[in-house]
Amino acid sequence: MSSSRRISVLILLAMLGSTLGIGACNPSPVSCSAPQRDYKGTCVDGAVANFAACTATHGSDLTTEEKQKFGATVDVGIKSVGGVVELSKKIIATENSEVALEIVKNCLELSKSAAAPAEQIQIQTQLQTLQQMLDATSQGTIFLDPTSGPYSQEIVVTGTGWPANIEVEVVASTAKKRTFTTADGSFRTTIRLDPRFENVAISPVTFRVGPVKSSILRDATALYEIVK
Repeated sequence: MSSSRRISVLILLAMLGSTLGIGACNPSPVSCSAPQRDYKGTCVDGAVANFAACTATHGSDLTTEEKQKFGATVDVGIKSVGGVVELSKKIIATENSEVALEIVKNCLELSKSAAAPAEQIQIQTQLQTLQQMLDATSQGTIFLDPTSGPYSQEIVVTGTGWPANIEVEVVASTAKKRTFTTADGSFRTTIRLDPRFENVAISPVTFRVGPVKSSILRDATALYEIVK
């Protein structure tokens, strides 16, 4: 299963859980005429309700400060009921961190299924704009020290330009190591290649680093040359 498809499935499952839990948080629902739905005491269309519930579910990927801005923007957007495209624009204008952009993009994709045909076109345009913004952001990078040596050598892996305070995983053949980025998006860890495969190792070995959370679409690679 591709990364994008896996992310869509995970978001859909999270969305279903959030949608089912809305009533529990609102003991006195308002009366909304179909096809509108009640979300936190406001009648909104299905696309907006899906988008809001999805962003609320994935707000855990944000820092405390980002979460406060993100949540406040969603609430303001829901009350103004300007449509899911306008709501996403409010969020981007208020908090345009890379993680927030990813959340908005994924939740827009999910909300498209509940939108009217005309709004689906607007959502697709907004998705293209968001993707361009994400493509323009700096990619995380990794560096190996040393970049060559014996198979059994301990290798230092450092990274810069990653989202702050996330867990990343270093994978080199069958060897794996997890660590966390700091507030400035950097990390440093060490790893040894799996000794069981030394005799059949192919040089160079590709080191790949990526976030553990699948909602963040970033990875970086570097090569280690085996010198016997």
